[in-house]
Amino acid sequence: MSGTRLRLTEKLSYGFGDMGYSLPYNMASGFLLLYYVNVVGLPAAAVGTIFLVARLMDAVIDMGVGIAVD
Repeated sequence: MSGTRLRLTEKLSYGFGDMGYSLPYNMASGFLLLYYVNVVGLPAAAVGTIFLVARLMDAVIDMGVGIAVD
């Protein structure tokens, strides 16, 4: 590593790239939350817990897959 810091334009570029990936994913998650609560009739706490467990499992699995790929 060279030890140089990222400039503001580079930080913004990384941020906008992540936003482009995250925006559709978060919109779909928000729609599913509303669908499960309002149409299916599941309790909001249960749906939130399911989403939380899914994200935690995704974080753990992603680390394992990253290690396996390296």
